[in-house]
Amino acid sequence: MVRVVLVTVAMVCAAVTQVSAGQMEDVVYLENGGIVRGTILEQIPDKSLKIKRGDGKEFKYRMRDIVRITREPVLGSRTFIQKKNPMVALGLSFPIVGSGQFYNGEYTKGVVQMGAAIVGLGLVLSAGGDNVDSPEGNLDADKDDWRSIPGYVLFVGGAIWSLIDAPMSANRINRQNRLASHGHLIELDGDRATAGIDPVTSYKRLGTLFTLRF
Repeated sequence: MVRVVLVTVAMVCAAVTQVSAGQMEDVVYLENGGIVRGTILEQIPDKSLKIKRGDGKEFKYRMRDIVRITREPVLGSRTFIQKKNPMVALGLSFPIVGSGQFYNGEYTKGVVQMGAAIVGLGLVLSAGGDNVDSPEGNLDADKDDWRSIPGYVLFVGGAIWSLIDAPMSANRINRQNRLASHGHLIELDGDRATAGIDPVTSYKRLGTLFTLRF
């Protein structure tokens, strides 16, 4: 009986060791801060590297764009977390303040932004209503105009915060979840290339920058 137990324990330990040894993956750290996890398919010294991600997509990078390559334990389900789309996060924030943050899973931030916009809009509308019904004339109307200023600040501030933060947070979440991301506002992944679109601003003009990575 003791021998059977010892053999069983030895078999279980061997199986656990074998499984643990297989739960490793290649991790590529990029110059731009991106991290790609998967299996390296091809590596040409001083030229390029091709890696296959857990979802089956393949990416090819120049060696000069790579900081380091390591072998690390698989992160379990985090490897298959759905990539956030910065453009979707931005688009959702336009009609409803804070909805881009809900899409990103940042519910507390979304509630704060939406609450600020609602409170601000309420202050503006209440001040405007008092102006119409005020029997005291222009004096009270001027007071109500001053009261509406915090309302405008809360509403516009919450909306701008939501619009700027939503796409930036989407890219940050992708990097934290070890999903390949070059940090573009709009990023379209293909089998052989990645297209990115970013706004370019200066004191003279506003434009867009198109980037194509092979």
